[in-house]
Amino acid sequence: MGIMVKRDTSGDSYKKLQEEGRLGKLQEEVYNWIKENPGCTQRECATKLKKEKITVGPRFAELFNRGMIDSCGKKSCSATNRKVMSWKVIPKRKIVFHICPTCKTLLRKETGGKK
Repeated sequence: MGIMVKRDTSGDSYKKLQEEGRLGKLQEEVYNWIKENPGCTQRECATKLKKEKITVGPRFAELFNRGMIDSCGKKSCSATNRKVMSWKVIPKRKIVFHICPTCKTLLRKETGGKK
């Protein structure tokens, strides 16, 4: 068995997706499943997508950190029968910038979704 050398190609690809604001394939699969199944758990998502939870869990964190999903309480997981966090998609926000006529500063206003 040879020595495994880390290649920069996957890291470069991920960085490019981030810069372009795009989702990776698994992120997109997870996002779409949450969107179709609001109130789901990580384990339920992993089971339905036929993936390991250790593969799906980080995608939840990435989507959460990008403001695309949020927790929506706790529930009894149908896969484990344990009380765990459930998840939902956050509606997209529209961000509008305008200049205050009084003080001439740039103001940001968000509509829809979570602030």
